[in-house]
Amino acid sequence: MRVCVIGSGISGLATAHYLTDRSDVRVTVLEAEEQYGGRANVTEGGEHCTRLFLSDYHHLLALFREIPGVGGTVVDSLRRCRRFAGRSDGTWVEIDHIYAFLAKTPGLTTRDKLRIARSNRQALLVARRSARSANVLGSVWNWSAASLFRAVAGSRRERVTFAFPGATDEYLTRPWIDFLRARGVEFENNSRVELVAPEGDGVRVVTAAGQESFDAVVFSGFVHDAYRLLDQSGIPRPLDCRTHTHCKAFTIDLDPREEILSAEGVRVYAGAGITTVLQPAERRCVTLAAFPRSTEDAFVLDQVRGQLGLAHNPVRVRTRSNLAPSEAVFVGEYVDPVRLEEPLRGRLYFAGSGTSNSYPLDSGEGACRSAFEVVGRLAADHPAIRRRSSLGLPSAAGHPRPGASRPHPNAPARPRLDRVLWSAATRAAAAVTSLASEVVFDDADHVPVEGPAVYVANHRSLFDVPAGVLAFRHLGVSPRLVVARKYFDKGPFGRVLRAIGALPALRGSDATITAGVAAIRAGDSVAIMPEGKITAPEDGITAEHGRGAAMIALATGVPIVPIAARGTHLVWGRSRPWPLVRRDHPRVVITVGRPIAPDGRSGQDLTNLVRDALRVLEHGAGEHVTAHRHEVAA
Repeated sequence: MRVCVIGSGISGLATAHYLTDRSDVRVTVLEAEEQYGGRANVTEGGEHCTRLFLSDYHHLLALFREIPGVGGTVVDSLRRCRRFAGRSDGTWVEIDHIYAFLAKTPGLTTRDKLRIARSNRQALLVARRSARSANVLGSVWNWSAASLFRAVAGSRRERVTFAFPGATDEYLTRPWIDFLRARGVEFENNSRVELVAPEGDGVRVVTAAGQESFDAVVFSGFVHDAYRLLDQSGIPRPLDCRTHTHCKAFTIDLDPREEILSAEGVRVYAGAGITTVLQPAERRCVTLAAFPRSTEDAFVLDQVRGQLGLAHNPVRVRTRSNLAPSEAVFVGEYVDPVRLEEPLRGRLYFAGSGTSNSYPLDSGEGACRSAFEVVGRLAADHPAIRRRSSLGLPSAAGHPRPGASRPHPNAPARPRLDRVLWSAATRAAAAVTSLASEVVFDDADHVPVEGPAVYVANHRSLFDVPAGVLAFRHLGVSPRLVVARKYFDKGPFGRVLRAIGALPALRGSDATITAGVAAIRAGDSVAIMPEGKITAPEDGITAEHGRGAAMIALATGVPIVPIAARGTHLVWGRSRPWPLVRRDHPRVVITVGRPIAPDGRSGQDLTNLVRDALRVLEHGAGEHVTAHRHEVAA
């Protein structure tokens, strides 16, 4: 059996490691970059981060014990770190916990802990306002409450950290790759995968150098790179609004005369959003600027001088901003890999520390556990794969394989809840519209549509939302709404949108179009406002329309139904935070036009035709209202 592993980070190397427990499984690892290792690589800019390992990294340390390394195995290369926290008087004290505020070290007083907390808070607040620190804000502000609690709770018992005495590529990446090559694993760098597609019972993988077929593919890279690959391949996926963060790292070669280089073992100094790992044996340190007041080189280096008591200028400073998506740290709730795998189930799999696993945060252990679990899913689908025993290891599973898949990746997880929410939304819309307006329908020209369709509407006001819900009730449909991405971050409202299977409009890719096509093919309709933003009535004639509705219709062959609302801006103006309630209610006229068949038209022609139809409906609305009027009843 041939398996392709995309990505050579810890999850990719661990996947290849587990797969080659059997010699009859041939594994090829494709790496997009020049250097292997993913976020564990070392570039001209130095290390990606301060690579620390905790004692509860059970899966990862178990693999390290099998890999020959410097002076024994890779695990033998690890050194226990001595951790230091700053006191109020400017001195440093060794602590007995990875977090200073949980330490019970004599000499670190409550006053010292409060000072550390205030210092961190000040750093966060200042960094949030500073454009120079824009690349670090996500490390705090993008965490969800649940994931932040899980991360802290999961590591509150950890008192010991380990690190390598030198460069990660010397002590980890190269030994691991040599070990896997000895097992028969083939490695290809500079091989960015541009496309994956089903081919027979396997998968065709396309790179710039050509294409090759495999029985199965495991994508082990960063979550957003997985999204990019799925979008380019035209494979529907859950439309995810989660984010990531970038933390700046410094690899600093120290002057041999520095007094602190006489210290024994690896040391860790942390404070004010900056963590420094001192590696005296290599005369260097690695600093991670996670959330300091500034990430400017001069500021960070000045903080390092204070942490280490440096008396001389560094010999060399390498800086790595980690701005590529593959270098980022995933934050928030994990991604369920099983949902990503559904469209090509049994052929395309996903691993990585951003996918669901039992470890509480993005880490090397999380990456390894995701690899352990993805090989388990492979073994369940392919008898040639053997799952390694988990005896003595904690559960790595984040999500079990569901018994029944969703109709499409963005379908509501709970159909009954979806129906309840839609019913509540229509009742609320009827109440709101009757309180602030008089809504009437003009459907003289409308021809009922059987089956799924793409519904498009103009956008003049936020009042279009309740008016549109009433229009869908009038037509007897419950389409999947395409909604601006920003509304999915609005707390409870965002959760409601996800519960009803709404699709976020993701700019810069065809992901939303692909998701809409999948929804149509599964039997759902889709509703879009192609203008993409609120447009004043006087500007509506010249407003440009996006191509999404046309592309979905062309891909599926379903008709486009234009719906125009007139007068909503009189109820809820652009500058108002809520609708204006008047004694004399403004009239809102909703006109439903004839379905437009996509047959034989190009994408641009169909987009123009839909735009013209909406303009005619909007500016001609009211001509037949008297004859074909349906007043809305709450």
